[in-house]
Amino acid sequence: MRVWGWVRKLELYEGIGIVVSVLCVIGFFALGDEIDAKQGEPGWHWYPLSWIWAIYRTFIPKALVCALLGLGLLGWIREARREKNNWRLAWKPGLRWGVGQTLTVARFGLPFCVLLIIYRALDFYIPLFSPVDRDGWLLKVDAWMFGGVQPSVWLEPLIRPWLTDYLSFVYMIWFPMIFFTLLLMMLKSREAVSGYVAAALFAFYIGYVSYTIVPAVGPLYSLADTYTTSLSGGAITEMQRAVVTSQQDMNVSRDCFPSLHTAISCVMLYFVWTYRRKWLWLYAPLVVSILVSTIYLRYHYVIDVLAGIGLAALTCWLGRAGTAWWQVRVQPSADRKRKKATNGVVS
Repeated sequence: MRVWGWVRKLELYEGIGIVVSVLCVIGFFALGDEIDAKQGEPGWHWYPLSWIWAIYRTFIPKALVCALLGLGLLGWIREARREKNNWRLAWKPGLRWGVGQTLTVARFGLPFCVLLIIYRALDFYIPLFSPVDRDGWLLKVDAWMFGGVQPSVWLEPLIRPWLTDYLSFVYMIWFPMIFFTLLLMMLKSREAVSGYVAAALFAFYIGYVSYTIVPAVGPLYSLADTYTTSLSGGAITEMQRAVVTSQQDMNVSRDCFPSLHTAISCVMLYFVWTYRRKWLWLYAPLVVSILVSTIYLRYHYVIDVLAGIGLAALTCWLGRAGTAWWQVRVQPSADRKRKKATNGVVS
């Protein structure tokens, strides 16, 4: 009964994160010997773990500090308005507001940190499940849809340094957009943020499963000998390439089908359209640009983008319907009433 009482205090997205994390830990120990045998070195399966830890041990604390500072500033501004612009009196209440809400943000943001770790580990486990890349399948589908022409090759005459810089920029800001959307949903309501996080987690984890079934490196590698024009750009392009390269310094990722850049962008657009429509002027052009960037920058096939759109449609429904079901069937009625009465999570 104690366990059930603890479960009833969780949100759906937290339940998803816990279940997936437990399964991944079990898989890590169950497949350790196979990975060691594949690498020809006993105990090698611990090396990726230390590599992942080296990446995130500084990122997560910095992210929490930035969240604290940002929310503290937001709380300070809100309190100042309530005190009729008396900024000096508003400082302490604003600081307390920021600390408290940072803990709330950590609760919503932790599942995203966990899925990043799982994503890194996938590079080492996908070859165990699917040792053969399936780029040939995806190339054939794209060729069938476009009359024998590969879209990323067809786009070569349109390549311009300024366009490459712009699309590199929007491709890169996709990750910060996830957390900015999280904050927008938090400032709206618990229903909005819970549905958004659940939908995003469903999209990520279904995408991860698909990566193990249809591993592919993408046109940047599969069509490398076909391209005649390089994606030249400026400092932004180089920065974006450095970020992508740093993510692949052990293995080339098999993370094409479906395009999670597409799926998560569409999830964000849907929840902004549903709950924060006044932000559509920003999100709509950014999401369209992100979808174009996946093809232009040669990271994805068109079929990846179409699959990402379909995945987003499915997981937006799963996120909202699943969260509503969870609150009715699992969580206690008193807790439901409290959450329903709360207009904004961080208001």
